[in-house]
Amino acid sequence: MASSSSSTAEAALGGPVEALKRFAAALGDHDARAAAACFATEGVLITPDGTAVAGPGSIHEVLVQLTAQRPKLEFEQARVVQVGAVALCTQRWRHCRRGPGGVVGRFEATFMVGSAGAGREQWQLLAASLWGARKKATNPA
Repeated sequence: MASSSSSTAEAALGGPVEALKRFAAALGDHDARAAAACFATEGVLITPDGTAVAGPGSIHEVLVQLTAQRPKLEFEQARVVQVGAVALCTQRWRHCRRGPGGVVGRFEATFMVGSAGAGREQWQLLAASLWGARKKATNPA
């Protein structure tokens, strides 16, 4: 029984983690449309100045600006706390702007991820703050 409980816990964890992986992959591919599609219809994206941008169209506009910079993004394993059909996730990101004198920024991104349906394959981003807990930017060596 312990192994089936463990497997069940791992399967439940895969839902929110997979949603983050889809979002990270879309950003890594500089695909703002696919990244915006990771959000629930009523999803919210918090911008660097603290503005809450709501709805698919508005979120897409912000992500177009982000992906237009064609950043190189690296992601660490997410930390996830799940309660039923909602999960709070934090993940460290490394953001490098391309070009001469590119800047490296390190961020602690925070996500609220939820399951819209009974199946875990329906997990979507409910809220995201990609620019929280910034660490000092450096010039890459």
